[in-house]
Amino acid sequence: MFIVKKKWLVCLIMISVLTIVGCSNKDTDGKTPEEEPGYVIYYMNKSGTGLTYDNVMLEENDEKKLMGRLIEAMMNPVEEDMQSAINKNVKILDYSIVDKVAYINFSSAYEMQSKTEELLCRASFVLTLSQLEFVEFVGMNINGQPLMIDGTSVSLMKAEDFADVSANSTLKERDVEVKLYFANEKGDKLKMQNTSIKYNSNQSLERSIVDELIKGPSEKGYYRTLKEEVNVIEVFTTNRICYVYVDKSINNMIGVSEELMVYSLVNSLAELDYIDMVQIVIEGDASTKLNDSYSIAEPFEANYDIVESEEK
Repeated sequence: MFIVKKKWLVCLIMISVLTIVGCSNKDTDGKTPEEEPGYVIYYMNKSGTGLTYDNVMLEENDEKKLMGRLIEAMMNPVEEDMQSAINKNVKILDYSIVDKVAYINFSSAYEMQSKTEELLCRASFVLTLSQLEFVEFVGMNINGQPLMIDGTSVSLMKAEDFADVSANSTLKERDVEVKLYFANEKGDKLKMQNTSIKYNSNQSLERSIVDELIKGPSEKGYYRTLKEEVNVIEVFTTNRICYVYVDKSINNMIGVSEELMVYSLVNSLAELDYIDMVQIVIEGDASTKLNDSYSIAEPFEANYDIVESEEK
């Protein structure tokens, strides 16, 4: 038996008409989705303004097969007032489960959806698949490449990310607690700073962390490790390796060593539980040396020996 985790209903707030469209659902005699037996399958309502749901009973011991049966159910609603949240032109090329992350690889037609269609499709997958006890996050790819929204890659997602959806088809910003590593006063060690950043799932959390490092520390006693002028091209995670693509502006140091700058990035990103290693890529070439001297050819693991002892 698989444990059914708590689900969330997504409500599309129609601010323009000053009304709130609730998430429609089948007649459940007042019961919430989690009180119904089986797995909750999320669909788009007939008007295309929000999500609705139905419950299915599935018995399957193989993890990938069970994931496949949930996806199949998502594509084939039984009730007349429900439609699949997957656009009929969008094909699922493949799917997999790696280290408690469910990955779905869509055809390029996924990018042809309207913003509302795309958001509801994304929400339906995350809410449905997050119920599986062996799934902690959901990742989406387009033809094997990370899903991009407004020019940035979408991070791994969880059900809580879709508790509320606004009229402009973006997720509301929320505060996320992260651990960032900046330089100490001497510039010979890193110091860990707990900080709260604004984040929504339309931009990868990894990118938000890198942007915050570039912005610099918010507390006294911490010093920047990256110049404000550093241009980040892309940040995304696949197979537990986070790739940070930057241009050559990352060179020309600001008073800290190359090692300190690298591990400021690596340690901060490796605090995310789905990242084991970080690969820095300059101008599209991982073999390029930082400042023509410091090798970044291989992915880096976190290094806590370079952190001040009281901050370990």
